[in-house]
Amino acid sequence: MKNEKPGTMPEVLTIHHAKPIDAMAAVTSKRAAADSVTGEVRINKLGVDFGLHKFGLKSGLGVGTNNLLIAGLAAFTIQNGFGKSKTINRPVTIPFDEYCCLVGYDISTKSRRDHAHEQIRQDLKTLQAVQLSWDDGKRWQSVNLLDSVGEVKRNRITMRFGQTFAEYLHKKPLVKIPKELMRISGKNQTAYAIASKIITHSGNKGNRGKGSSDRLKVGTLLNVSSLPDYENVLKQRDSWRDRIRKPFEANLDVIKRAGVINDWRYDKPIDPGENYHSFAERLVIFEMPGE
Repeated sequence: MKNEKPGTMPEVLTIHHAKPIDAMAAVTSKRAAADSVTGEVRINKLGVDFGLHKFGLKSGLGVGTNNLLIAGLAAFTIQNGFGKSKTINRPVTIPFDEYCCLVGYDISTKSRRDHAHEQIRQDLKTLQAVQLSWDDGKRWQSVNLLDSVGEVKRNRITMRFGQTFAEYLHKKPLVKIPKELMRISGKNQTAYAIASKIITHSGNKGNRGKGSSDRLKVGTLLNVSSLPDYENVLKQRDSWRDRIRKPFEANLDVIKRAGVINDWRYDKPIDPGENYHSFAERLVIFEMPGE
């Protein structure tokens, strides 16, 4: 496929799909508190434990770091033969200008270009500070995403994945990530996380075979979001319709405007008297582009 070679951004971002990658798209370190002694932040999302060291970093986990990770994973996938290579090549290169265009960074002036440089450098430092622990039949403990801090120079972004993480990832199935995901603003973390879940679910061959690739439970999508949970809304005596349902629907509309989906709807009309638990069990049906 055109442009699918190291050092360029591919036309389609194909990455290896795995549990920690799913969780990475949904996690944010916003409002996370660092340990007063170690300075480490620990966050658990979707069964993956994130240890973020050196939390004095200017950048935290969120949309920006995940976009950079996806770009790195796409380069990793290409140069390792889409999982077919016998040896694993861990260092990757991403073209700076193409990446900035992809994620919507303005580099039209020197000052704006310098700002994008600095943001990417901070995201690289954050990715290098991350350690992952998870269980997917085997217990993985304190696995480094990157084994060193990457660089941004000579119009290239470079990073090197950790040995254990690269070996684990190399064996995992592939999923295609539409570039529209990476244009969702970092201010819309929930929309980004929900969109990522829809993409991976829709692209799963098993789901396609079962005819369920175009639908997900509301509760499943809420689990990846940063929206408040029902119990906390109750404690605050707020309306779950105002705090959960309305922003949930607004985020689905953000995903539609971004072009990740063409449209969405519920499986059946909502009863005005419907309770939260019934709402969480209903299905969201989405129409993917080209289908």
